[in-house]
Amino acid sequence: MSVSHQSQSVSLRARAASASIDLTRHDVLCDRLLRAVIAAGRRGAEPAAVTHAIVQGWQWLASRSVIERRALQAQLRDAIARGHTTARAWLPLAMSETDSELLRAAVVGYLGSAPCSVEQRGQALDDVIEWFRRGLTLDSVAVFVSLLALREPDVNERLASLRGRLTDAERDRAQREFAGATDTLTCEFIAAWCGEPALTPAQPD
Repeated sequence: MSVSHQSQSVSLRARAASASIDLTRHDVLCDRLLRAVIAAGRRGAEPAAVTHAIVQGWQWLASRSVIERRALQAQLRDAIARGHTTARAWLPLAMSETDSELLRAAVVGYLGSAPCSVEQRGQALDDVIEWFRRGLTLDSVAVFVSLLALREPDVNERLASLRGRLTDAERDRAQREFAGATDTLTCEFIAAWCGEPALTPAQPD
């Protein structure tokens, strides 16, 4: 083998080793965050555990791709389904996520799915509405859209009392999310929120 070929081989092995180290570090950090959010979601978890998980989320999520963050959410869903934690484990991800689609998924996850008691769902709704009211997440529009997408009159009534929490630009963005709405409830709410004539529900094909 020539000297140049040897040099190329050494360089390739060095890059491969470096990639392996980076991947190992990524896996460790991802696993650390997953463990933190699972611990934060367990019944009786201390507030310090939730704060720790949120900080871990800020540190990890901001530097990871949407694909990686979506994979983390899938792992959390599996952990909840297996009974390792509760839907409250979504809170740290909701507080630290910047992608609107993934934040909406975190909100939906936090609200929980059947079987879920009326009391549990009510408390979860109270929490999410408070996130929106206080602007606690990194994307208030995503939270608003998630709540309005529930299409529940009681939720819409509570959101109506929070008019003005969104800027004009945020309000326009939220309206675009429902441009294809087909239900009268959503169309009337958006129109009232924007102070415009009621939108005509889009007709399904």
